[in-house]
This record gives sequence, C-alpha cells and structure tokens, in this order.
Amino acid sequence: MTAVLNRTLLLILSIVQLISLQSLAQEKQNPFVTRIGEVEVISLSDGVVPTDAYKLLKEEHSGQIDSLLNKFQVENPVNIQVNAFLILLDNKKILIDVGAGDFLNIDSAGKLIESLKMVGYEPKDITDILLTHVHADHSGGLAIDNNIVFPNAIIHLNELEYNYYTDINNLDGMKGMERSFFLKEQVILDLYKDRIKTFKGAKSIFPEIKTVPLVGHTPGHTAYLLKSRHNKILFWGDMVHIKEIQFVFPNLEDIYDIDIEKGKRQRLKVYKTLTHKKITVAGAHIKFPGIGKLNKSEHKYEWIPIK
Repeated sequence: MTAVLNRTLLLILSIVQLISLQSLAQEKQNPFVTRIGEVEVISLSDGVVPTDAYKLLKEEHSGQIDSLLNKFQVENPVNIQVNAFLILLDNKKILIDVGAGDFLNIDSAGKLIESLKMVGYEPKDITDILLTHVHADHSGGLAIDNNIVFPNAIIHLNELEYNYYTDINNLDGMKGMERSFFLKEQVILDLYKDRIKTFKGAKSIFPEIKTVPLVGHTPGHTAYLLKSRHNKILFWGDMVHIKEIQFVFPNLEDIYDIDIEKGKRQRLKVYKTLTHKKITVAGAHIKFPGIGKLNKSEHKYEWIPIK
C-alpha cells in the first residue's frame, strides 16, 4: 500500500506543476437541475484538476492513451472535472461530496460554495453530507483554513474509510507531502468528529437513499443509490477519472486506486450492472453536469449524457 501511496503523491505533485493559465481561467459552470422521480438533484461544479493522463493511467499497450485522446480531441494534461451533487429531499438538503476546498491549493478547484450560492443556498443550510471517500477533492471542502464550513451538517461515512484515515499508525513510512496530506485529512475529520455518523456495508441512510460499497479505490469507497418512484440514480464517486479512456479500456491501472486490482474489478462489475439495468449515473469526474447513462457498444462502453 505504501508503494501505491507514493505513486499517488508523485501524481499530486505533477498536478500542481501542470496548472496552466488556461485552467486558471475556467468559466463558471451554472448548476444543473434534474429530477429523479419526485426528488430534485442539482449538479454543482467544484472546478477542474489538471492531470497527466500518462501518469494517472498505466497503458497495457503503447499508444492506447494517445489514440483515445486524439480521437476525442482531449488535450493532455486533462482537466478532470470535479462535481458534487445537491439532493433536495423533503426538508433535507444533502450534498454528495464537497469538492476540494483549499486542500489542493490550486485556483482551478475549490469552487463548490460559489456554485452552491448560485442556487440560493449557504453552507449552513446543508443538513447532511454523504462522502464517497476521503480523498482531497471529495472531502477537502469540509474545511477552509482549518475551520468548519458546514456547521449544521451530519457527515455520513463508511466505517472502513473513517477507521483508515483516523488511524495514526497509517502514518508510518509516510514523508513529505504524503504525510502532510494524510495529517490534513485527519484534522478535517477531527473538526467534525462529533457529527460524523459511520455505517457498515449496505445500509439505508434515508428511506430513498442507500449505500453501495465499492471498496478498492479506497478502503471504504462507497456509492449512494437514490430511488424515487421507479427512477434511480447512482452517485458512484471515483469509478472513473477520464471517461474517454476508462470506458474503452476499463482494465487500465488507475494510480488513484489504493487497491489497483480491486479497483479494476469494481469498474468492470459496475459498468456491466449499470448497463444492464439502465440506471442513471452521477459521476464526480465526468464532464459537467456529470449525469448520464452507460451503453455497451461492441467491446467498449459509451457515456450517454443527460439531455
């Protein structure tokens, strides 16, 4: 696991070095509203994180990444979208993930609060936050300058994820930025320690929302399934980082996965299930608004964005 964390650290360092003037000038994304049965779901943009596709994904054969970036006219480094989602459920205002905040210290991300205000809400209005996992671009927005951002929210988190990131023994062998990132994640969780509710496995958080464990990307990585009437949407966290590549070659190693082999198996399993059941998907790192469905075409999968 230490080797994987070290590779992840190298990628994070590369991300910071790859920020360009173009990425700093990203236009604002207006929130996108859709309905799942009787429930309103709003896509919120936290911005983008420029990432080198060749360092993020490991090719099985030379030219795989090149061919797809060229085909889809995607420049490298790839501006990976960071999406969060607001669910308006009865009297609840529920966020799925909270973006990066000031965690990554880059100007192209950390814009969730601005997006939230564009739909008329303040951080104090949020009642619940469902974290898919504790990576910086999903949980970093919980705190700014080490101060609580969401003063009235209950944080829901897989027990495995919570235990991993609060275990000081996991600091053994960590150095430099790797160590500082882990310590900052611990500080953020400690700020909310009195309002964190952990869960085990598959569980109903609300009558309409249940957890779907998809461990592999992180020890407690979890998706959330919202069902209203006969409609469903799965908020799948980090199943995909670069859709133009990973829907065509789901077997490529993703350096962000703590358990790389399990991460690959989860992707293939989830792709197959969602395609068969025609379930709507909300992806954290798919082009805004990040909502659509998967379609199987020959030996690859295709993303069909919501209209």
